[in-house]
Amino acid sequence: MVGRERRYHGRVCNHHSRRGWLCRHPASDSKKRGSQGNASRFNSLSIECHRDLGSVTAEFAIILPAVILILLTGIQVLGLQTSRVKLIDLAAESARAIARGEDTSVVDELVAERSLGSKAEIQFLDLSVCVVVSTNSRIGGLLEIPISEKACARKSGL
Repeated sequence: MVGRERRYHGRVCNHHSRRGWLCRHPASDSKKRGSQGNASRFNSLSIECHRDLGSVTAEFAIILPAVILILLTGIQVLGLQTSRVKLIDLAAESARAIARGEDTSVVDELVAERSLGSKAEIQFLDLSVCVVVSTNSRIGGLLEIPISEKACARKSGL
């Protein structure tokens, strides 16, 4: 919707209802308000056209990189936790296989099958077998974080 309005400087301004801001001029400012003689020509409410449109763009330009950084960091942390869950599953499955009496080469086969690029260490305790699986995970291609998970299983036949 387009309307016409007279400004205090005497020009007629087209007003697009969704682009401007509705402002009330202070009563003490007689220049903006108009004098008593021409009060019918001027309205105390006027539309300030295109006054604050650049501020929205500037705020967006400042906030957007921060939002993208937070979003990408969250995605990287989610990937790190996914790698950790895979290591937990690998360590638990390897520990159960060795506790059942299978050969220790099963651990190497599982690591190669999962292709996680991880290293496994087997610890034989009195009543149980523990497997420690470790790997390095990268966050953002910059920071390398070592991840290590340990799972134990009770030996069969005890």
